[in-house]
Amino acid sequence: MRNKLLFTLVLSLSLLFINSNHASAQEVDRELGLRMSGLDNFNFIYKKSKGENKFLRIRAGAFNARFNSENEALNVGLTLAIGVEKRKPIDDKLSFIHGLEPSLQVSGNFNDQNNFSVNPSLGYVLGFNLNISDSFGINLEAIPSIRASLNIDNDGDVSDSYSFGFNSNSVALGLVYRFKK
Repeated sequence: MRNKLLFTLVLSLSLLFINSNHASAQEVDRELGLRMSGLDNFNFIYKKSKGENKFLRIRAGAFNARFNSENEALNVGLTLAIGVEKRKPIDDKLSFIHGLEPSLQVSGNFNDQNNFSVNPSLGYVLGFNLNISDSFGINLEAIPSIRASLNIDNDGDVSDSYSFGFNSNSVALGLVYRFKK
């Protein structure tokens, strides 16, 4: 009898918790997810509502650290992007997304021939957001960008290059979890 009462109490509290979370899911103001373009390029993405259909987006990724024992080289890299995402509803589940996203990528190769690179870029997010439930969404997006690349070698010599990029490697799929804080 005591186990049945405890089970009923736990079940009731669980249902109450689920219902309260479901009710607040209608008031989503944050998203947290994983963005991937290919099987070897993952980014974490965080979005915070800044008004109706407008989000601040922070994307961090491409962090890598690799040690090559053959030439005793340590390679490290990190990318950080902060921008604004605007959503234009197409229907109740699908939205067109767009917005400016500047980013900075830094990387270094540390061995007897040290080199360091800094790659600032200015991109524009273009894509679609699909609400698959109150708590989850899928994004498909590309970020065409203008990029500068500054490379500094062991002797302090600096080389630079500039590029404009939009190719199939830049198309990314993202899965986000929506919540209210």
